[in-house]
Amino acid sequence: MSGDAPTLSTTESVDSVFLSSKEDYSRWAQGAEIAIAFLAIQATLWSSGRVRLCFHLFAAFWIVSTTLLHRKKIARLGFNIDKSALKRSAWIIWMSLGVSLALAVVAYFAGTLHTGITLTGLGIHLTAYSLWALMQQFIAQSYFFIRFESLLGSGKRAVLPTAVLFTAAHLPNPVLLIATGLGGVALTEVFRRYRTLYTIAIAHAVVGVAITLCVPDDVDRHMRVGIGYLRYHPGSHAKAGFLPRADQPAIGTKSTTAHRP
Repeated sequence: MSGDAPTLSTTESVDSVFLSSKEDYSRWAQGAEIAIAFLAIQATLWSSGRVRLCFHLFAAFWIVSTTLLHRKKIARLGFNIDKSALKRSAWIIWMSLGVSLALAVVAYFAGTLHTGITLTGLGIHLTAYSLWALMQQFIAQSYFFIRFESLLGSGKRAVLPTAVLFTAAHLPNPVLLIATGLGGVALTEVFRRYRTLYTIAIAHAVVGVAITLCVPDDVDRHMRVGIGYLRYHPGSHAKAGFLPRADQPAIGTKSTTAHRP
């Protein structure tokens, strides 16, 4: 028998470097953590009032507590500020900008581009959405993906189930199902390769803002999901979520008038 150490292919070495012995807890425990977190999120989205608040608090407690329980390193969770990883993953931001520009051009000529958009409003909207996207990507990648990766024994095999859960969290909004179905796979693959949340959160936010400003409110229903989507009424003057909007620079105002070329 040769004394040489066994060698791994490039793909195997990239995936295996993140599969440490610390994550060798039972398959049942990993599956239970995923299932409970996802069901708690769905219960939050499909309930209202005090019941919704209870599910919301439970989901947050469960995700945070089980994340802290396993004591994963910050970089392992995707809070990676390594310049090399950020530079190599920056292409996803450029891609999102290209997609958003194309969407804006189509919306302009279709007459659905929202009016009242200002640079200040756009900056505030994008900043707020980026923070919201960072939280979503933390749940999708740092929580679900890492567990699927350990459970399935491969980062590549973990991409699809993570994207499926990310998409399912946007039911039953057809606009967001298409966007998150395609975007979920791309964002998860970027996370698998570079293990950073920052670039994918920005890319997520760029496309999200573009959809908000290019798709009529009565079509995307103010980007609502779950029970909020079903309870939406055409022409509703209800606040479009809790994020500031680029086409609503003044608090309490609403601009849904589309541009007509």
